[in-house]
Amino acid sequence: MTPTTIDKDVIVSLDYILTVDGEVADSTAGREPLPYIHGHNNLIKGLEDQLVGLKVGEKKTVVVEPEDGYGVVDPEAHAEMDRSRFPKDFSFEIGKSIRLNTEDGRILTAQILEIGDDVISLDFNHPLAGKVLNFDVSINDIREATEIELAYGRVNAGGCASCAGSCSSCG
Repeated sequence: MTPTTIDKDVIVSLDYILTVDGEVADSTAGREPLPYIHGHNNLIKGLEDQLVGLKVGEKKTVVVEPEDGYGVVDPEAHAEMDRSRFPKDFSFEIGKSIRLNTEDGRILTAQILEIGDDVISLDFNHPLAGKVLNFDVSINDIREATEIELAYGRVNAGGCASCAGSCSSCG
């Protein structure tokens, strides 16, 4: 049975424009629509929750408060890092996003706050933390998810193209 409305476990394809503080922060304009599996935490909660029940062709403006978006700003999510831990040719720039590996193998993203002679100050809050997000969304397609997509939790799961060689079935 082909789903007609957005609900858990369906694949949704949508176009969106995200504005923050009156400026376009992201958009699918000029790109393919965004596909995702509804109800699998593939979108921020505040957006996903407000799409339930929409049909193909419908448009909606969705306002997401920080608590249901990228969170509120955590004043404790800052750290200082010894400049010597960066590569010698690293280009430091205030606001630059960098990815760091933790000792337990997790990857964290931080923004450079301050650049000192010996120490670099980092902010681990998401760049959109504390911001109200305004989405203009247009629903392009809704379809049933395959068993493989549901098992992997992502669209077009299965096969070598989707796992990038990280699964045991790839050669």
